[in-house]
Amino acid sequence: MLKRVRLHQDRPIPSELKRLYEANFPIEERIPWPRLLESLDHTRCIDCYYEAEELIGMTYLFFFETYIYLGYLVIEESKQSHGYGGEILELLKQHYKDKTILIDVERLEEEAPNYEERKRRVQFYKNHGFEKLSFHYYFFEVDYDLYSYNGTVKQSDFKRLLFAHSGPVAKNAVLYNEESVKEDET
Repeated sequence: MLKRVRLHQDRPIPSELKRLYEANFPIEERIPWPRLLESLDHTRCIDCYYEAEELIGMTYLFFFETYIYLGYLVIEESKQSHGYGGEILELLKQHYKDKTILIDVERLEEEAPNYEERKRRVQFYKNHGFEKLSFHYYFFEVDYDLYSYNGTVKQSDFKRLLFAHSGPVAKNAVLYNEESVKEDET
């Protein structure tokens, strides 16, 4: 059973956490580490997950109204494919059963160099009950699909969530309906 430890600004940050975070997310998808740590408050948290005293993974959560945005879920490389990511998702689903959990995943684009990785990631979330939403968004030069568990979100609410999370820079995000993308392609 994993033990969860919630980080706070006044709590020492495990030294291996920054390495874990930076090794698993490309720079264009990362919030700069100092800003990530400075943002921890009642609306944002980093949870570390341990087995015995060994760091297994971390999550970064943003709380907004009835939603939880799972910004990051990362498992130590040597511990991947051992069920820890699923265990963490199940813990989140149990702990926040009255909330809708939202995640974003890079869109499945066959020409993407990490296409197979994206497919595995999407399948992982689907296997844990997440459903793809009918819109996606483009932000900081990355195109993301949105998935939710235990409910859905309207575009207008997601735009407000994104603004609350990212601040004025969120005005640069572009949201697309799947239907409008299909029309543009014809």
